Amino acid sequence: MLGKTTNPLLQKTEAATEAKVPPKYKGAFQRIVAAGLRVMYSEQTHDMMVKELQKPQDPSINIGEGVAKLMGILWSQGKGTLPMQAMIPATTILMCEAIDFAEKAGKFTATPESVAAVTKETMSDLMQLLGVTPQKIQQAKQSTQPAQPVNAKPGLIASQMKGA
Repeated sequence: MLGKTTNPLLQKTEAATEAKVPPKYKGAFQRIVAAGLRVMYSEQTHDMMVKELQKPQDPSINIGEGVAKLMGILWSQGKGTLPMQAMIPATTILMCEAIDFAEKAGKFTATPESVAAVTKETMSDLMQLLGVTPQKIQQAKQSTQPAQPVNAKPGLIASQMKGA
């Protein structure tokens, strides 16, 4: 296992996530996780993690925001060159680590529902940090749809279907 989690649900999530990383991106994935763990548990940033958990809002939000900020640090340190195929699964691993830390600190209980809430918050915050807005996603969806000619005649199959 890459991290330090002890919760079986989180260990299972980490194992499933790691198993889905394409072989081509395994090295980058492992480097991102290792760097994230170093930042997460370093003397300089450990207090910041504890302070994130102390905020008076929902712990799911605190954890999600904290992990997104951590990934933002890694992204900027990597000068925007981290492959998304490695970064997204690494985010999940580091999120599990943060959940485990919060659970050990008595600030969070990991259940499938609570992990899903943290995942949603983490990914939403991460997308905002990277500048991926709902509008950009919608634009990307629209640009990938094939254009339909206005006065197109039905093709062979369509014309045959009308007669059926």
